[in-house]
Amino acid sequence: MNVRLILLAVALTIIASPESLEGQSTTYQLADDSSMETGCTGPSMCLCPAVLVGDVSGTFDLTPVPLSLGPVFEYDVTNVDWIVNAGSADEVSVTGSGYYMVNFGSGNHDLVLELQLGGLTQEFVTAGFIPGASDFPDQLGFSVHSMVSVCIYDGFVIQAAPIGTDPMFDRGDCNADENFDVADPVAALFWLFTPSTSFPPCADACDANDDGAFDISDAIYALAALFSGGTLPPAPFGGCGVDPTMDGVSCFEFLPCL
Repeated sequence: MNVRLILLAVALTIIASPESLEGQSTTYQLADDSSMETGCTGPSMCLCPAVLVGDVSGTFDLTPVPLSLGPVFEYDVTNVDWIVNAGSADEVSVTGSGYYMVNFGSGNHDLVLELQLGGLTQEFVTAGFIPGASDFPDQLGFSVHSMVSVCIYDGFVIQAAPIGTDPMFDRGDCNADENFDVADPVAALFWLFTPSTSFPPCADACDANDDGAFDISDAIYALAALFSGGTLPPAPFGGCGVDPTMDGVSCFEFLPCL
């Protein structure tokens, strides 16, 4: 059997993106080093340095919105429930919502939050953070600023991590169609060698040999398992489960297990 011909035939029949469904929300907890600051945007005629307002604690939720699978993923940000300087006399409650968009092809992202602080509503937007593929969504960091006047801003510098269990996935099912077949190594090669779509929604599922890296060896491993009597992928395989090994490969959306 000519595996190269099989790969070519399957590749020609792949439609760009399977249907994406709305996912479950994930609650994120702010890390201890999250803070609020105020100051001047630069370059600026305003001669005022950034001033720390106080530490920020609390949670917020991220929920995937229905989008086609690909390099761009969008999330609703809801239930923002933060406190600045918790327990102090000048404690400020922060609530609100917004959206978060990540483009893993270009490395860009966009976060917009509409927050209520002490009875005032301000819109905060991202400034200068690009999430790493191995960190998102296991860890999330961003800086958001809101213009108060011509050059004065309020800002939050946030680090957060999700609360709850590790994501569930089915190893080897790289294209998340609930089957382990030749389409999976084809999908792996597509993710690896198509620059504009350089990261799969669940790299853990594509890490067929569970060596802690998603690379061409995973496509070779899957082809051997399918056509040459090679070893089947390690757990979790054949159904939804969590990764029993600790590594740098992440999974931020595996639709069949949501």
